[in-house]
Amino acid sequence: SLLRPDVVWFGEPLPQDALQKAFKLAERVDVCLVIGTSGRVFPAAYIPYIVKDNGGYVIEINPKESNITPISDIFLKGRAGDVMEYLLTKVKRCLKDKGY
Repeated sequence: SLLRPDVVWFGEPLPQDALQKAFKLAERVDVCLVIGTSGRVFPAAYIPYIVKDNGGYVIEINPKESNITPISDIFLKGRAGDVMEYLLTKVKRCLKDKGY
């Protein structure tokens, strides 16, 4: 038989236990990366708002502004793969400079 990937398709409900865990974790994080979203699909779109409400920073990476942009501390315009590759290079260089 066909195997179903471990994803949630549009129109399907999110697993409640996973969603509640994500909300709880969002209350505690220092930084939340929001990558490639319109910010219109709820309830998952609440996560950056929970982060902000609890003093965390929101960094958005998107080719264009989204519904999350107004609350983002940093908006990095570009394709996710390109921006993430650039950030990874910078982080690796910084760690190397610090002896890690």
